[in-house]
Amino acid sequence: MKPAPATRELFDVTCPFCGLLCDDLEIRTDGTELAVSASPCTLRDTRFALAALPSGPRLRPAVDGVPSTLDQAVARAAGILGAARQPLLGGLGTDTAGQRSVMRLADRCGAVVDHMNRAATSRNIRVLQDSGWVTTTLSEVFNHADLVIVLGQAPMRNFPRLWERILSTTDPRADRRRPLFLGEPGRRRVIALAADGPAGPTLPPGDSTTTLDIGLEQLGAVAALLRALLADAPLQSPGIGGLDIASLSALAEALRQARYSVVIWAAGEWTFPHAGLAIEMWCELARDLNRSTRSAVLPLGGSEGDLSANQVCTWQAGYPLPTAFARACPEHDPYLYDSARMLERGEADALLWVSSFSPEAAPPASALPTIVVGHPGHAFSSPPAVFIPVGVPGIDHAGHLYRADSVVALPLSRLRDSGLPSAASVIDAITGRLPAGAGA
Repeated sequence: MKPAPATRELFDVTCPFCGLLCDDLEIRTDGTELAVSASPCTLRDTRFALAALPSGPRLRPAVDGVPSTLDQAVARAAGILGAARQPLLGGLGTDTAGQRSVMRLADRCGAVVDHMNRAATSRNIRVLQDSGWVTTTLSEVFNHADLVIVLGQAPMRNFPRLWERILSTTDPRADRRRPLFLGEPGRRRVIALAADGPAGPTLPPGDSTTTLDIGLEQLGAVAALLRALLADAPLQSPGIGGLDIASLSALAEALRQARYSVVIWAAGEWTFPHAGLAIEMWCELARDLNRSTRSAVLPLGGSEGDLSANQVCTWQAGYPLPTAFARACPEHDPYLYDSARMLERGEADALLWVSSFSPEAAPPASALPTIVVGHPGHAFSSPPAVFIPVGVPGIDHAGHLYRADSVVALPLSRLRDSGLPSAASVIDAITGRLPAGAGA
């Protein structure tokens, strides 16, 4: 009788499932099954449940829905991309090594590369390109900020441990040193705007937290009014939305008196018209404040590896996503190479979709020959031309991801032996099998 595998306990493991990349996980594993110890994060618990390996044929590659060998699937994928005149490499839910492989493949076959979350990240990038900004880091917020303004629900909903690990000075779960200059616990004040809704309150109640009722689409106007109040400009406005001028004046005075204020948002929920201008207005507010005090913004990202994909594309091509490699040099055009627009208008003739973090991030419905290099739990309404299941970064293989503040890449560990290849190795294999003259 085969002995049961020994259980190991791993400490200080990095979680790959949101941009905070919390590196304090305690994992019990027997080499295949995983259990998370002392996890206060509902998102992490859900993602680890989804990371459980399905049984049966989903762990094997498939061509046109028929199980195949890895070599057969790679050969078919290379044939599709090699014959395409304008291939599109989308999804890009992978780690930095996977994105490097995507870039090599794109350069080899003349493809367009674009991330599934790129519409959200572009709202931030356009502000950086047009006017610049003063940004900060998670560590700076934790150590120094005495006033934090949280815009919208997404920062607390998509980054469930943001309060515990970064914002709170009194949370009993935060077993670590206090911020450097705040002194008494609770000195930091956190104000949430546009935070109420179906997802519920985003901040724990307490003396140091305040939630102000305002519509998300009105945040740009709120920033404009705050800038006017801080400049002592005459105003005839009675306020905006649920905020009267007295509430706005109190918020402006709090910003004026703060020694280090920070504005936090996650652009994924900013889908209203001219959202980029609203983001720019908050960045300009921080710039105004820096004339007399210290202020910064902190746009959060990192979902499905979007920040890592953008970082790799920028340092290798000189441009952020989306970027095309169809000509002699890379071309960046957020409209022309938008993957959703290209698919809608039939401007691509083959799709490679990379999605290794979650089975929920499936490829869009398309009549194109589609290659999926992704999570083994993906379910398809109709089978793609090629499906190659790969491991989850930070679960099935080691790697690196960029944190939500874009300043550091944290290492990911291999926690189990699933036998699944990494997305990087599969994509490199496809690149190596491309026919001569592909992308010419």
